[in-house]
Amino acid sequence: MTYDFLMNGVTNFLLLTVLYFNLHEIINQLPKSAKVSHRYNLDNRMLPQHPNLNLPLLGWREWVRLPELAIPKIKAKIDTGARSSALHAFMIDPYVKNHQNWVMFAMHPLQKTEAEIIECHAQVKDRRLVSDSGGHKQRRYVIETQLIVGQTAFQAELTLTNRDSMRFRMLLGRTAMNQRFIIDPSASYVQGKLGVKP
Repeated sequence: MTYDFLMNGVTNFLLLTVLYFNLHEIINQLPKSAKVSHRYNLDNRMLPQHPNLNLPLLGWREWVRLPELAIPKIKAKIDTGARSSALHAFMIDPYVKNHQNWVMFAMHPLQKTEAEIIECHAQVKDRRLVSDSGGHKQRRYVIETQLIVGQTAFQAELTLTNRDSMRFRMLLGRTAMNQRFIIDPSASYVQGKLGVKP
């Protein structure tokens, strides 16, 4: 009986070994997009990680360029808690250009100072009712423009609002960052400091 028990154990072990290597071979033949790495929480339950870990990394604040608005650099707060992105604007003046709705606005690109003023022009994409962090609703102009963060350039929607009382003149929300970046809330200026030599 002991002999039969040992033989059954060896047979089961061999079967499990063959099954393991067969599964390993099948997984290696899957396309990269189908492979998802995992981590575990305190209850030892498997949690999915982002399948593309090659996305650029952002800290909780980054320098951004907006070339189409003639803004060479501006500090932006990276805010995954905000759905939409916002840009500081005042003296907002809508007008019509080539039968299309445009808007002119002025903005202070630097923090804690109103010394520098940039005049911007952009085509209006929409006007939307937006809630701020305090729950106050405001109807804002929405524009779409190119943003450059580090080496990554992309088009994103920005709502226009006066942010003179805020610490950052620009806020980058999760819609603009979706599928483009991975966020490290403990880091700052991961993509470099514009105008600052390393």
